[in-house]
Amino acid sequence: MTQRPRCVLFATDLHGRRSAYDELMDLACERDAGAVLFGGDLLPHPDPDDLVGVQTAFVDEALTPWLGELAERRPGTPVFAVPGNDDWGHAFDRLCARAPDNFKSIHRTTARWSDWTLAGYGCVPITPFFMADFDRRDSDGWQPQIPPGLTLVTNSNGEVETPDGYFETVATIEAEFSPVAAGAVGERALWITHSPPHATALDRLGDGTAVGSAAVRTLIERHRPAVTLHGHIHESPRVSGRIADRVGHTLSVNPGPSLAGLRAVEIDLDDPHAEPRTFGSGFDEECPHGTEMPPDERRPEQTAQDAPQRASGRGGRRQRAETEPGEHS
Repeated sequence: MTQRPRCVLFATDLHGRRSAYDELMDLACERDAGAVLFGGDLLPHPDPDDLVGVQTAFVDEALTPWLGELAERRPGTPVFAVPGNDDWGHAFDRLCARAPDNFKSIHRTTARWSDWTLAGYGCVPITPFFMADFDRRDSDGWQPQIPPGLTLVTNSNGEVETPDGYFETVATIEAEFSPVAAGAVGERALWITHSPPHATALDRLGDGTAVGSAAVRTLIERHRPAVTLHGHIHESPRVSGRIADRVGHTLSVNPGPSLAGLRAVEIDLDDPHAEPRTFGSGFDEECPHGTEMPPDERRPEQTAQDAPQRASGRGGRRQRAETEPGEHS
């Protein structure tokens, strides 16, 4: 029996950048990757005139074919993924339904691969932004620093709704992820959560404020997985000057977003506590750990305040999948 390669590649926050996906596929072949891992925010930012359609179009026309081509070029190489807060639930469900067999969502579940157990979770503490399918209260009694001015979620038909009291109707991160995390513990456990753990080098806003999940951090400390992989806070590598941190025994990584070019990390499963290797055009040659990144240009007040009037979630004009650069956490 041929032994599987002992490295995995991780990238996050691609936001529909076709060039980053293509770079990642070439890298997976070049590095003989055993698996490809995604940390959420896979799909393009919504268009105000067609909030859901631009993402479902990307699923159908770009990402599903990309996964098929990867399966042809890398037979037997699985792709494990979680969604992010900038992915509509309806669009991510569509991806799960239409993707080839090499793709597996591990959102709110675990998976066995080789001699490892993977656990995944895509939800984040409530953000100021309007997309809320994967926003949650961190724990009972927790409140966001900046409440969202608008809360939009998608239903199973792809329609956008504005439910009252939505966050009180869904489980907290602590309640939802705790049983999943308990199924992936110790030296052969790897987690992918879109939110980084709180108060680390991975969750810093531009002013240094820590906005990661305290629930995720507590669960890491409790279950001591070997590696945890994250995204969400685009500017954190620039602010902290680091893409990796230690939460007790665990190596935790946020490589930053693949907006200006791919920012991928390679995890050596034979030495999972070693500092990850970085690959991709998104890493400046003089700053391999990602301390040079463009400033965050997207602000909460720039979100579509008239989105309920525009959001049918179906039909409408389909935008080019490649979106313009800009950060979003």
